[in-house]
Amino acid sequence: MSIGFLQKRPYLKHLIALALLILLAFSIHLPYRDLPLAIDSSIFAAVAMHLNHGKVLYQDAWDHKPPMVFFLNAAALALEGENHQSIRDLQTTFALLILLAFYSLLTLLFGSVLVSFLGTLLYLLLFYHPVLYGGGNFTEEYGAFFVLVGVWGIVLWSVRDNRRNPLWLLISGGGFGAAILTKEPFLLSSVPWFFYILCVSPNGWKRSLKNIGAFVCGGLLVALVPLAYLIWNHALGDWFDVIVYGFRYADRFASDPLSEKMVEGVFRVSELIFSHSLLASALFLFGVASLSRRSFLRRCHYIPLFALYWVILDFFAASISGLFFLHYYLQMVSPILFVGSFGLVFVTRFFRGSARWWRRAGMATLIVCGLADFAYPGILVHRLPLPEKVEEEPLVHYLKERMHPGDSLWVASGYLADCYLETGMLSPTRYLAVFKHHLELGASRRIDWSRVERIHDDLKESPPEFIVGSQILQRPLGDPKFVQWLEPRYTVTVAEEDTDFNLVFSRVSDASESLAEQKKEWASIEAHSPGSLPFYQSVVLRLLQDSAPQSF
Repeated sequence: MSIGFLQKRPYLKHLIALALLILLAFSIHLPYRDLPLAIDSSIFAAVAMHLNHGKVLYQDAWDHKPPMVFFLNAAALALEGENHQSIRDLQTTFALLILLAFYSLLTLLFGSVLVSFLGTLLYLLLFYHPVLYGGGNFTEEYGAFFVLVGVWGIVLWSVRDNRRNPLWLLISGGGFGAAILTKEPFLLSSVPWFFYILCVSPNGWKRSLKNIGAFVCGGLLVALVPLAYLIWNHALGDWFDVIVYGFRYADRFASDPLSEKMVEGVFRVSELIFSHSLLASALFLFGVASLSRRSFLRRCHYIPLFALYWVILDFFAASISGLFFLHYYLQMVSPILFVGSFGLVFVTRFFRGSARWWRRAGMATLIVCGLADFAYPGILVHRLPLPEKVEEEPLVHYLKERMHPGDSLWVASGYLADCYLETGMLSPTRYLAVFKHHLELGASRRIDWSRVERIHDDLKESPPEFIVGSQILQRPLGDPKFVQWLEPRYTVTVAEEDTDFNLVFSRVSDASESLAEQKKEWASIEAHSPGSLPFYQSVVLRLLQDSAPQSF
């Protein structure tokens, strides 16, 4: 039984509602399919591509994220081919899975087509709003589905199964375990439901421990998959190194006052979620108001109360780092709209008798907010237009024209990591693309020179045909000894004039000058005609002449 204010389940209406939502999901993702991947998502895809070529995660292909996002990307690339469209299809697949998970979750609770359809509609429009979603392929995107699976298992156990069968808790724990393996802050998403199981389990503490055991075991069973993979490939120590790095990275912002982070987080949530939908905002407030009615809470098995705890902890998870990347707040869409679904039921179904005027006022508020949402500047405005056929990036085009089978590539900047997937070339070092924080030690922000030396040793042992990015000449990567090794072995050019972002260092051939020779020639020209060098040549010359190359 649902907790249900509408006990009948009109399957035909559900199918029609799902069909409309599926069409909406496809229409939202269609504009993204031909767009290149953004920075983080291109790094995830690059690591995944290396895994499909026999490299071992963290040992041969390093990034500081948990393993799930790389496994998902690797599966997509293996199934559809090594191109960004495969990743876009993975995103569309997860949009459909999220849609089905949230819709079925609301249907299990309420049995109402209206509640399920409206709640899922708002979910799609908010979660995939361009400002919040960006280009997608983020850890929050995949973790959101796994968290919904976790909550789905809780609802099945509590509402439908009358808290008898711990199998549903095993499934729930597995969902939360997969979410944590996608991004660590999803651990906080599981905490309210852990205590929910403790609080509502029947027949005493022994039954509570049994249920909690099933919940925890579900998470541990999921964790065995990456654990077995890493042990089999002797990479468990490398994963530990990544975990240590994660703590050091978080330590960089530990000195920032917690109050400032929370206040900034409130503004972010208001700007990224509530300002995009007055209807979602009103539903959330009604959901919070529903906690004042004990009879409503009892009928809902006290789920709204723990859903509000879910909102609070996910807000804390999104805000605590001190970094305010927009996609961090994707984590909050699920709990906010879950609470909002109870708000919708509270307003439309609960009030009777003398309290009906509250219902009328609530319904009027929802109608006004809904109309405002679909008018300017509502949530449907500013959706991405269908793009023109995307031209190949000059850097990728340059590399493809000159590469040969078996050539390798190293990207010195994380901003250019899409070159791996677009060209199919592999890196000779496990640090596929470097940001400054990858090479730093925690809050002190001192350079971890062992990582820099690892990169230099790998490049010297297996010199790639191409190195991309001016960072190779800048500290900490471009220390004088390494630049001295680089100068006679590589020549430099640029894929696009009037920029230094697309510098390409190629192995010296009979038809090309080495960096050392280019340096002498350009220095002579600059000495006789100051300011006459092309922009990229003046940049390279300045970096080569600098005895202490610039920092990032």
